[in-house]
Amino acid sequence: FLYIGGGAEVYRLNATNVSHQLDNFSTSADIEGGVSVNEQYVYTTNRNGRIYQLNVSNVSQLIALNEGLGAEVSYATPVIYEDSVYVGSDSNNLYQFNASNVSQLFNRFDTSQDITASVAAAHGYIYMGSHDNILYQLNASNISVQHANLTVGGDIDNQPMVNDHYVVIHSDDGKLWQVNASNVSQVIGTRLLKTNTGSQITSPIAANGRLYVADDSYNIHIVGDLAPINDTPQDTTPPNVTNLNVTQPGGPNQGGMV
Repeated sequence: FLYIGGGAEVYRLNATNVSHQLDNFSTSADIEGGVSVNEQYVYTTNRNGRIYQLNVSNVSQLIALNEGLGAEVSYATPVIYEDSVYVGSDSNNLYQFNASNVSQLFNRFDTSQDITASVAAAHGYIYMGSHDNILYQLNASNISVQHANLTVGGDIDNQPMVNDHYVVIHSDDGKLWQVNASNVSQVIGTRLLKTNTGSQITSPIAANGRLYVADDSYNIHIVGDLAPINDTPQDTTPPNVTNLNVTQPGGPNQGGMV
């Protein structure tokens, strides 16, 4: 099945023929993030600051609802990890809900600015960027416990990329930051991709030893390695960075498939 949010609706479609809609659920406002799916449930949020938990076999069936996000959820998709669901909102808070019943709030972590991107979960931690220019590393079992943080040069409005060793994020001063996944306060390397402040760059994606990011000028940047991603002293576009131009930007990921 294919699960997707559009307008204020969540749809369940036939994955082999998406013209065949199986069922749908109407929320109270537009869904600007995406949907997340596990074996039992579908989770989504909307601009009214609500998180919905739906039956994965029939999304018209509401399992649980929590209206306590405090403000709209801009583009953050709920992230499922272990027994929790995590989502940030424009109320400057990250929330940890019970994945079996989202009406139950486990914990909350406060920042000083909006959280507009999804978090990343790995290694027992939650990695989160905020518009307060800080990358946070929180205890996944209890997000009120902070393990480490790093202040960067601009807003972080993209989901961190995490592998076995590193976390990579982009800040809106045009820079990629590569940090230690065990302690994000330890910077491994940085790379300047764009010189204009406020540059919008997608969440980094790693594959086959390379790092891929796209920007708001329709360019795809390919960083040749992750060991480390430092700039050379005088050159902010080293030889192992390739810039590819595409015709139009893609939209946010708003679907899930099982």
